[in-house]
Amino acid sequence: MSVLLILGMPAQAEEDWWNSAKKLINGIKDKTVGANLSDEQISQGLKQALSVGTDTVVRELQQPGAFNNNPERHISLPSSLKTVTSALSKVGMSALPKELEARLNQAAEQAIPGAGPILKNAIAELKLEDIKKLYRGGSDSATRYLEQSMSVPISTAMIPVIKQSLSGVGAFELYENIMNKYRNLPFVPEMNDADADMILSLVQQKAIGSIFDNLAAEEIAIRTDPKKQSTELLKQLFSKS
Repeated sequence: MSVLLILGMPAQAEEDWWNSAKKLINGIKDKTVGANLSDEQISQGLKQALSVGTDTVVRELQQPGAFNNNPERHISLPSSLKTVTSALSKVGMSALPKELEARLNQAAEQAIPGAGPILKNAIAELKLEDIKKLYRGGSDSATRYLEQSMSVPISTAMIPVIKQSLSGVGAFELYENIMNKYRNLPFVPEMNDADADMILSLVQQKAIGSIFDNLAAEEIAIRTDPKKQSTELLKQLFSKS
């Protein structure tokens, strides 16, 4: 909501607010480090916060179990496959859907490193005008603005990375095996709308959503925790003392 309000600000009002905010920040800095920050330094500082946060998020989410063992990130089979899962369970093949679910989570974890360069390219493309629009927002406003403005191209760029991960863990092959076994069962409903793109989309959505949620948490930490302010520019921009 805050980003939408900012986007609707008149140009002059937005410029006046930016100058006032910069004066406030620089007033704090005058009392602490004795140096004013330029528009470009403030812009670079927020980009740096996102870049540093990206490194942390990628490092955490690529760990084995980062999705599978975390209830908030865990990727469950879609509800459209409940009929398949139930039918296979009745004939002693319940392990197959469970294994597919595990492989989807494993694929998400293995795809995360590929998201790092994609995110950093998107961060680098943020302009000073973008920074002005988001600077008034909350403590995760930079992440949420990036998500709002760049989530579609980031998600698109991640498709080949996720496809490769799904292939690498054998998820596509296992999915086809499961569907073949289901279709060979007698008296089961047809599942004509089920295809491998469904699991690709599922992993894509969960991976991208987890990346942005964790990046937002990292941005908040960098803004508020001096221990997270790992560069001199971040200390200058966010230090309260």
